[in-house]
Amino acid sequence: MTRERYERLMGRFRGPHERLWVLCFQRAPYVLALGYAALCLYAMFVRRDIAVRVIGVPAAVFALSSTLRAAIDRPRPYDALGFTPLLPHRPGKGRSLPSRHAACAVVIACAMAYAFAPLALPAGALAAFICFSRVAAGMHYPSDVLAAAVLALACSFVGFCA
Repeated sequence: MTRERYERLMGRFRGPHERLWVLCFQRAPYVLALGYAALCLYAMFVRRDIAVRVIGVPAAVFALSSTLRAAIDRPRPYDALGFTPLLPHRPGKGRSLPSRHAACAVVIACAMAYAFAPLALPAGALAAFICFSRVAAGMHYPSDVLAAAVLALACSFVGFCA
């Protein structure tokens, strides 16, 4: 994506409701994390048979995405293209590919679907919103989010279906 495309996309979220959008973009990962914490407690105390997978697969995705980010060290779009993103940021910190927010959101949604099927739709919708928000806020390239989602889905398939 180009600077102009990012600015056009972010422009849709600027204006009178910008603070609300920024709040949603910032807090959505916390909502999913809170649900995941509840799921971990449920798995540890009620469904011990799934606890290792529900905790281990997301931990593996987090570790793998963190390792890939350090190895690839792709600059973030706001650094590479020179614009100000919607969310607070640290210029010059790089490590854009893959998006760790997106990878964790997708794998947590898969863990929720694995543990309790009725959570699949709301968790998946929240994960999709988080993935979208990372691009819309100017924090990641679409390819960063797509790579993270593919990584998380592949690990989820191996971890939850094998």
